[in-house]
Amino acid sequence: MNKKTVEIEYAIPEWAICYLVNSDNSGLSEQEIEQLDRFWKYEQLISISVTSENAYFARVNDVDNIGCNVYDCNCLCEVI
Repeated sequence: MNKKTVEIEYAIPEWAICYLVNSDNSGLSEQEIEQLDRFWKYEQLISISVTSENAYFARVNDVDNIGCNVYDCNCLCEVI
């Protein structure tokens, strides 16, 4: 099968950025790490880059659908 990559914009929670961008799990619980790993695998992410300069409050986010401060991020995803 040929896979291709697409760029998708996600609203990523502020608390998740360090782990998803830099693999820094400082301050995260095991449950949060597992949740982010599932998100990464489910969305078939390859890389994430933060595109918004400042975090802002959103009623929902793309990781857990809970209102919180988020950053807009461009994510490369693999699709079949």
